[in-house]
Amino acid sequence: MSTEELQVQIPLTPNTAGVGARRKHAPKLPLSAFSPPGTSSGFPLPTPDPSLMLPASIIDAGVSGIRTWEDLNSWWTQAADRADRTKGIVVQAPTLEAAEALDELYPGHMQNHAYAATMQKVLCISVPMDLSKEFTLPERLHKTEIHLAISSPFTSASETYAKGLQAVLEGAYVAEIDVHADLGEDKTWEELEDILGKALPSEEQKRKPVILKNLLIPAVGFNTPLVKLLTHPVYKAFQDHITQLSLFPSVYVQFGPPEWGPVPAEKGDEEVQKERREWKRRIKMYLGPVVEAFGFSRIIYSSTGSSKSPVSKASDWYTLARECVAEMGVEQDALDGVFGVNALDVYKA
Repeated sequence: MSTEELQVQIPLTPNTAGVGARRKHAPKLPLSAFSPPGTSSGFPLPTPDPSLMLPASIIDAGVSGIRTWEDLNSWWTQAADRADRTKGIVVQAPTLEAAEALDELYPGHMQNHAYAATMQKVLCISVPMDLSKEFTLPERLHKTEIHLAISSPFTSASETYAKGLQAVLEGAYVAEIDVHADLGEDKTWEELEDILGKALPSEEQKRKPVILKNLLIPAVGFNTPLVKLLTHPVYKAFQDHITQLSLFPSVYVQFGPPEWGPVPAEKGDEEVQKERREWKRRIKMYLGPVVEAFGFSRIIYSSTGSSKSPVSKASDWYTLARECVAEMGVEQDALDGVFGVNALDVYKA
């Protein structure tokens, strides 16, 4: 192990109790919320062989590029190496019009024997809408036969956004917040906390969850040396604020590929393997604080990251992401949660 690797450890999230005391909207959580399997007393040792740890099933919460249900058949063909383990998917519609078309054709495809097996695995359609504008769901989507999620970019806070998010949750839709703001600014995190505080119901009320997208992993330049990354504004803000977001019990974090470039393949020459190891070191630097804050029960796997992420083979990201989680010394149920159970609970409920 090099000197640089010895110097860089996954930092724990700093104690932010004082910060929490100053937040107006932060709800209280029971202690059990911070003790999911595999996170109490640090990560247990010895570390298991990640190649031997596989989730019981896979739910992919970020299947993109689907404009027609025929496109989905093509996606399954490309996912042949993990198709048997994939038990459910969330289709991320590229446009509102595409979402309407998919929803309209859904019943007929469900009854078509050529599509039935594939369609039964569709848990939800994610509909792109901008909550910075007044939220009004198109009439066609009011009579849907499939679960819907509403996905909105987040660049800054506004009363309109807070009211829109509240309306989404009151309408019994899963809300996906795609964070596009500068994560190196404390203001971004504080505005996000404020929006959640205004929109989320009290602890006694039960509504659909909120999924934070493009937060794990932030788009910090891959070429930034690890020792400099530790003091990078984005990483420092990430550590300072991620715990505060976890205090909202219905908030989850999506685990998708970063914008660093194409995901390195599982097999390749020494240069490919070197790049892959570097990816894993950096991913775990962000994954560690999220696990400390949210536990493994509120992290959801997705094969799609931000809209700026280069197109990669989904199986390359799945394998890399699975190894990163497994190498943290987790129990089997934690791996099952991240790659299947958590998304099923959120999108199928």
